[in-house]
Amino acid sequence: MRRPARTPSRGADPAVEPSERCRIVVLASGAGTNLQALLDAERRGRLGGRIVAVLSDRPGAGALDRARAAGKPAVLIRPDGGMAAADRAGSSGRGAPIQAQAGGRGRPGGPRAPGETGGRTDARGGGTGGRRDGGPSGAVGDRSAWDRAILAELGRWRPDLVVLAGFMRILGPAVVAAYRNRILNVHPSLLPAFPGKDAPQQALAHGVKVTGCTVHFVDEGVDTGPILLQAPVPVLEGDDAATLHRRIQAVEHRLYPAAVRLVATGRVRVEGRRVRLLGPAGRPGREAGAQGPDGRGRPPWKAGDGGRWR
Repeated sequence: MRRPARTPSRGADPAVEPSERCRIVVLASGAGTNLQALLDAERRGRLGGRIVAVLSDRPGAGALDRARAAGKPAVLIRPDGGMAAADRAGSSGRGAPIQAQAGGRGRPGGPRAPGETGGRTDARGGGTGGRRDGGPSGAVGDRSAWDRAILAELGRWRPDLVVLAGFMRILGPAVVAAYRNRILNVHPSLLPAFPGKDAPQQALAHGVKVTGCTVHFVDEGVDTGPILLQAPVPVLEGDDAATLHRRIQAVEHRLYPAAVRLVATGRVRVEGRRVRLLGPAGRPGREAGAQGPDGRGRPPWKAGDGGRWR
């Protein structure tokens, strides 16, 4: 099947065109629960594309184990001399780690320069707030080395869409520029409220009655990119940051795959700060906004049941 074309529409920033072969790369630093939700959606045929690799900056990240268990290539990115250690697991989930030189050969066909799609894309990954000190392992002397390593590995896998699932390292301007309007992030608040770190704690400190989660495109700011989907989560009496965050995560696990599917199947158009959802045939649809956890716009919770999701 031929790769989807990206022809800009007048007055709008183009999104990924419809294709069941939309290539998705996931970046993750932690346990990988949002990654698992994406893998499960793909297995059920509900993702609209194919996860071709999972990249991480942490050697012991649970996300790498989840990728291997699903038969996905699990890639450890390292900035040392532009080297990336890659465990390209087969369908059995097992594979021997190899060293891949940044900018050299990786996936058959070699690296491809990412296509430009215009518009703005949040230079921070992860759903709980990113780090500005170079990432979870501490300060990095040359952050551009990370950018080069990330870009080199992304170039090998040629993604149409990059999905941040708890990736706790700031994406530099070179990465953002190369994949404009092709990077998604999920954040545990109803943006623009409570951006950055510890969003559930921020919500509790402000005494809000409703918070939630947001899927947005990544731009050069922190949690400032155009908003694709949002879902509310009620703050219950007796909630602490941990209990509230767990309930937000449960909603993220349903909302994120729905958002990825919309982009992967070409049903999204970014128009400045606004994101519009298109009909199945690419016709103009409604403006993106508050949704049920499955992205269908249904009422998010039943009345009188303690805030449980439908």
